[in-house]
Amino acid sequence: MPNLITLYDTIFDALVRSGHYPAIYETASGSPARMVSSPISTPRSARCWSARPICLGGRHPPKPHHFDFGKLGATGPDGLGAPELQGFRQYILDFIRPPYQENDILTASGATMMPYLAGDNCLVLSTATSKYMRLTDTQYFMLQQWVAGWFVNRPEDGDAAENLTRAALDNCVGGPFSPGIEMTWISRNPAIYGQPFRIRNHFVPEGPLSLDFDLKRGMEPGDVTRYMAIPWQADFNECSSQPLDGRRLWWWPAQRPEFVYLEPQPQPRTLAASPPPPPDQETGKQVPWLGTDYDQLAGDFIQFADDIDMVKYWAGLGFVMEKQVEGERRFVEVARELPRPFDPAHPPRPEPRNER
Repeated sequence: MPNLITLYDTIFDALVRSGHYPAIYETASGSPARMVSSPISTPRSARCWSARPICLGGRHPPKPHHFDFGKLGATGPDGLGAPELQGFRQYILDFIRPPYQENDILTASGATMMPYLAGDNCLVLSTATSKYMRLTDTQYFMLQQWVAGWFVNRPEDGDAAENLTRAALDNCVGGPFSPGIEMTWISRNPAIYGQPFRIRNHFVPEGPLSLDFDLKRGMEPGDVTRYMAIPWQADFNECSSQPLDGRRLWWWPAQRPEFVYLEPQPQPRTLAASPPPPPDQETGKQVPWLGTDYDQLAGDFIQFADDIDMVKYWAGLGFVMEKQVEGERRFVEVARELPRPFDPAHPPRPEPRNER
């Protein structure tokens, strides 16, 4: 399940704004921007499998709209964006939070802006805030080009080395950074890169590493992750949902699910009537990945009530995997070992190890 903003997107944006890749701006000379409708819309349509909108009354609104990928990527006779669908593309863009509106949740017409995710700083309101996440400048520019019809609906070309780099970074979070998962806000600083997608390093042959952070000197071991949460499990547990301005927003639903769909259990081949599955194992049911979901003020609302439990039991949580289920494409939870519901008074016993 892809992130809306990947670490590749964030680093690419930092490099573009520092003067790399000038060709993407040359649309006036006939060079179209890369096709962006699928990368932007696919995470939005997939996130309903690991998150769900919740209003303060506890009701669950309908799932997100269905994206018509045929219209999003439709081209005309010249191979560029279909002119008759420009209004449709503009309609989509009008819902996307533009740059410098990180603290706005509503458009001028009163519609809720996307993405519906918490921002870098929605916690310390006494400082310059960034309550809601927005796309990178480059992503938003690409969408503007897409609206204007400057795109082609075909896969991007790239050499093997570039594709390997992107494959790794596309599976990492590119925001919001509070502080993040794999890397934090320093990924936006072009000064840490010696060349595109290569960290400008400072070799330390021997002796202790430096405690300060000197970008002119270069990055030492540990500098890339020096501002991350310790232990990571505490931040990973608490960054489930965020109450903000009377709403509840998500953080990283692609990598830290709030809700998951259960994978159908195989039915036994018998003529005897089988008992109904337990309520927490009902096929096709969406359940909290962690904790409970009936009281948003509870300490275990879609998380462990105690951060130390994430430290102890994170390895037993399930993964969200795309599978063909009953002839349909679904994202379902697999390989879960931790009991559901989790009872901290009766934690699971560790499996005995085979010792030689």
